[in-house]
Amino acid sequence: MILFQDDFTTQAAVVHHDTANKSFVRIAMILKKLGIKNNLFPLALHQPELAGYDPHHLKDSSLELRMKIALECKINKWYFFREVLRIPASGGETIPVKANRGCIAMIWCFYNNISYIAIQHRQSGKTVLACGIVTEVMYIGGHNIETTLLTKDSDLVQANVGRIKTMREALPPYLIHKQVRDTDNKEGLSYEQLKNRYRTAIAKADKQGADNLGRGMTSPLIHIDEPGSCNNIDITYPVMMLSTIAAVANARANNQPHSNLLTTTAANIDTARGRFTYDMVNRAMPMTETIYDLKDNAAAKQLVYANSKNNMINGTFSYMMLGYTQAWYEEARRISDASDEVNDRELLNVWKAGSEASILDAETIRLLNANKHEPAHTEIIHDYVVKWYIPLSFIQSAQFTAKRYILGMDSSENIGQDFTTLVMIDVEDMAVVCTFRCNESNTIKLGYFIAEFLIRYPNVTFIPERNSTGGAIVDAIVLVLQSNRINPFRRIYNEVTQNRDDPEMMRIDLEDPEILNTSVKKNLGFRTTGKSRPFLYKNTLKKAASLNATRIFDTTLIGELSTLSAVKGRIDHSEGGHDDTVIAYLLACWLIFFGKNLRYYGIDVRLIMTSITLDGMTIDPKIRDRQLELRRAAKYYQDLIETTQSAVIKNTYRQKLLLVQSQIDSSITMEPIGVAKVTQDVRDYGNTHYTPQEFAHTTQQKQNNNHLLRQMVNLFQ
Repeated sequence: MILFQDDFTTQAAVVHHDTANKSFVRIAMILKKLGIKNNLFPLALHQPELAGYDPHHLKDSSLELRMKIALECKINKWYFFREVLRIPASGGETIPVKANRGCIAMIWCFYNNISYIAIQHRQSGKTVLACGIVTEVMYIGGHNIETTLLTKDSDLVQANVGRIKTMREALPPYLIHKQVRDTDNKEGLSYEQLKNRYRTAIAKADKQGADNLGRGMTSPLIHIDEPGSCNNIDITYPVMMLSTIAAVANARANNQPHSNLLTTTAANIDTARGRFTYDMVNRAMPMTETIYDLKDNAAAKQLVYANSKNNMINGTFSYMMLGYTQAWYEEARRISDASDEVNDRELLNVWKAGSEASILDAETIRLLNANKHEPAHTEIIHDYVVKWYIPLSFIQSAQFTAKRYILGMDSSENIGQDFTTLVMIDVEDMAVVCTFRCNESNTIKLGYFIAEFLIRYPNVTFIPERNSTGGAIVDAIVLVLQSNRINPFRRIYNEVTQNRDDPEMMRIDLEDPEILNTSVKKNLGFRTTGKSRPFLYKNTLKKAASLNATRIFDTTLIGELSTLSAVKGRIDHSEGGHDDTVIAYLLACWLIFFGKNLRYYGIDVRLIMTSITLDGMTIDPKIRDRQLELRRAAKYYQDLIETTQSAVIKNTYRQKLLLVQSQIDSSITMEPIGVAKVTQDVRDYGNTHYTPQEFAHTTQQKQNNNHLLRQMVNLFQ
């Protein structure tokens, strides 16, 4: 089967450009626009002479032609799904498969033997396509293989069996060879020609029954439909996975499919089944079409291994990613007449707890989810997936290098299901620029990757959480930076710079290369304590979310933020949830709000949060600069009024001041938002002081500003 770019050469395939199923041509064009080089695989054809034939309406009655079509279906799954398979349609005849990004991702992952969980809105074809894959395995490609369906009730069992029967009956008759011994009922199917079986199971309401059910499921290929609604799925699924080990090994040895398909809409995570399914989604690697450009199956599986905790891909696709319009969404929402909570789950793929349990208010959660979108560019560096929310052209531009960014990191302790995560934000507006997460246990390898990233982008300041693994990662980064003659203290947040007003800290010379051979190195990174971690949640979180709800973008981060709740009196992720990406994000925000002496890292404090208003709205740079001029002019006239003795001249200055003030927009602050919004919190956490060097710099800057004001005052005279 054609899955990777080199397969066209090694398997001597061509591109079927003139297929009658234009949706597959369209999806190839979409992949190309997404920057995927390997974008033609859905159009693969091994026997070019078949291009002119419709398998369902053959005018040539020769046995040879039918055998060629049967062979093409056997070796080329894309041909089967594109030209042969017909799926049920409400109120009419069966229709060809309509390819979209979710459809292609599911097929590609399945035939790479990578387990896949599809999260799409209801009635978007995810379950039908899974039944189409089962139809191919049962009646075309599989041999002596058992497939199992697990779902919530008998109605869904019969619906899925019915779909497969309908698809089977719609296949060209010459492809099917029925026998009397074939099983054909509402609960199961068999096809003796290929010795394949399709069995079904219903989730059990009692725990012992759920355990027994899992132990009895030994198929190498399992389809779970709506796991978020399956009773005791948290009991059945783990036992089931252990029960399939031998069957998977046998299927692999015989070159038969051996991956699992899960199809679901987002569920309520207040329930045990919803939490368990949400946890599976969280532990899976988010789907990125960049995986299509890898060299081979081994590289694809390695990528999934490095970026997931369960060797599974999370195929979450919004309605727009599947080709539906905003008008469709508005109509569906109107027709459903359901609550916002239900519509968010059913139509927007939002996993959420009851609103009373959420830490963030409903409006903030709505804004977060309304503004999430897929990355503008996805980059695979070694085995790691970096999702960029700015275009590649901007990353490669001088504008990007002129800006400053902060990169937060939450490192996994390699206990349970935690990830190591990175989130980078823009200093000027806190917008999320890129995100990354992995399950890498090799801290040296991960440290080298981050060091390479910091060297590639010298305008990035790194703030890692310094726990046990975080310390090991920082140590690896320090070695690489040193070897490249880069002072780690200038690139990594450290407590020496943060607490420079402490006499003991002031005595430390951070420019001395030998300082890294002393205990001072332990000051690199953010230490989370019983005081600092709650502070991240209670103070930094709510301020960051309220200011930045429209600029967070990342689906994983938004999902974690949306499901934060109060657990045993403290803010934490919900049971089955995660907060790894949240912590990385909050560390970056904390440095903006509470970081001191930032100039040492190369961050100009005058640029912090200058691109947003007090209510979080984005400011046009030209408007911001004009407002800055007006404020400087107002200050200038105020000073003149205070120092002028003449009443007549004072009155003139007052009139000019009133003119300037009438043009000032009070919602646009020229003071860093980090200071303007959290003054009281800074007092609670610790006062900000200038070091002597910083004070001298600030004094000189004020003198320079006064000089500029004198030159500018002519604008208002």
